[in-house]
Amino acid sequence: MNIGLDSEQDLNILVQQRESVHTPQEDSHSKIPGARINPSKIEPLSEIFSKYQEDIPLTEILKEEPLDKSNVEKNAKSAVYGILVHNLKYFTGIFQATNRLGRIPNRKDLESVFINKKDDYYSALLKIMDETVNQGLTKDPVFNAHTFWEIWRRNGQNYTPEKHKNFLISPDKIKYLYENHTIPDNDIEQFIANHKSQTQENIPFTAYETFLLLNLYFPNCNLQVPTYIDRIEIDKNTDKPIKIVDYKTGKQFKEPEFREKIQIFLMTLAVFTNLIDKTSDIDYSVSDWNITHSQNNIPLPRFKENSKAIKKGLLGSIQSEYIIDLADIIKNSIEFSYVNPVTMEKINIDLDGIFKNISSTSSILDYLNRLTEFYIKNKETLKYKLSGRNTPYALPQFPKKGFLEDNYQTEAVQLSLNV
Repeated sequence: MNIGLDSEQDLNILVQQRESVHTPQEDSHSKIPGARINPSKIEPLSEIFSKYQEDIPLTEILKEEPLDKSNVEKNAKSAVYGILVHNLKYFTGIFQATNRLGRIPNRKDLESVFINKKDDYYSALLKIMDETVNQGLTKDPVFNAHTFWEIWRRNGQNYTPEKHKNFLISPDKIKYLYENHTIPDNDIEQFIANHKSQTQENIPFTAYETFLLLNLYFPNCNLQVPTYIDRIEIDKNTDKPIKIVDYKTGKQFKEPEFREKIQIFLMTLAVFTNLIDKTSDIDYSVSDWNITHSQNNIPLPRFKENSKAIKKGLLGSIQSEYIIDLADIIKNSIEFSYVNPVTMEKINIDLDGIFKNISSTSSILDYLNRLTEFYIKNKETLKYKLSGRNTPYALPQFPKKGFLEDNYQTEAVQLSLNV
């Protein structure tokens, strides 16, 4: 699931903090009632919907219960662990790819793998890169990525995001979790050992933490799904499917159940509708000969500057009634897996059970249709309960205002791992 946090509520916090910068485009379906539901809302909304179908009054379902602060702290620690591990994985992938080209990541690389971020995001990562270089690079891209990540997690983070209202867990506590040993040393050592042994024959187009919008049109309502995809991989060989990797840690790394299958369904549709017709927009300047023989500044595979993916952003739309007819094409075009970034264990998700079986696909579509109608009907009552702004803590945003202009020197980090 997006960002792969260990709590659906935690992902809801992060997505809602970020999605305000993305404005959906108007379309011909705008007159039909619609709802914007990110995948992290599916689980809590489904729980409410299930109780509502049992004729339990909505006011009773939404009745606030006193929060157990110790449980909230555990959830916060789990959320921070997930974010830190995910970003360590992203940065390691970038350093490994550019190392094959004989260099470290530059701005174009960052723009290639983190699509359509704000300008200050890339500039802030370059500031982190400068300090990484100042501390001294090794010949090992995995160690270099770890140093970069250590500096990143201790600098430029905004622990009091704008508009967040509830801080049962204080920003200082979240900051402490970010900067200290939330990830056990044994997990770091295992991560580094597993990634040092990785090899890759070629360099496919790879994008991390990609924001996609999906418009799913039902006959009587519209569903817009904003989602972050942990990793999208598109090979130069167009016969190969687009790969979606959803990084999972802790208890989230398991075979998907019905609600997880709904999330997989929506993420798969988002990638299919956004990217299936844009693979020809990718510039694969890298060849194995160049990697082996050339020291030129060869770029990573990237979307061409005139691609709609760059100019207009990634917004895909599909009519619900077309999905069953397209099921074979969708499942043959996409490959989906869960991966634990620490252990590198992998669960291949069988899309046959979601898209091949007509009754299964129809069941998911019918459920999403009813869930959307329920949300639209009760939006004013539900929105407070489901809003990330009202959750009991805030996850940090990068970069904080003023980070680029700040004379603050990024904190030195000593790497001493016995791997």
